[in-house]
Amino acid sequence: MTKYSDDMLYPRKSSFIQLKNLLESHLDTYSKEKLSKTFCVQRQWHHIVGPLIARHSKALYIKQGCLIVTVTNPTWHNELIMMKDDLLAKIQKTMPDANVTSLKFKLDVNN
Repeated sequence: MTKYSDDMLYPRKSSFIQLKNLLESHLDTYSKEKLSKTFCVQRQWHHIVGPLIARHSKALYIKQGCLIVTVTNPTWHNELIMMKDDLLAKIQKTMPDANVTSLKFKLDVNN
C-alpha cells in the first residue's frame, strides 16, 4: 500500500493573488464602455419599460448588442416576447448610444 504525505494530498499554493489584482485583470477583459452602457440601461430600465414590467423583469447585461433580460415567471416571459419589438424600439429611442439591437428573455430561476 502506497503511503501519501500531506503535501501530496493537499498541495499548498506557493503564492496568493490579491483580490484587487484579480478583479483588475478580469475587468480589463471587458471594455469599460460596455460596462457603462449596461449600467445605464439597468438604471433606466424602470423608465423605459414602465413600473409594471419593471416589477417583473430586470435588465442584466448587453452582449454583442443583445440585451439579456430576466423575467419573474413564464407568464411575463411570454408577454415580453410578444412585446419584444415595442420594447426594443423604446430602448433604441431612449438610449441610442447603448447600441442594443436585440432582446433575449430568460426566466429567473431564483425568483
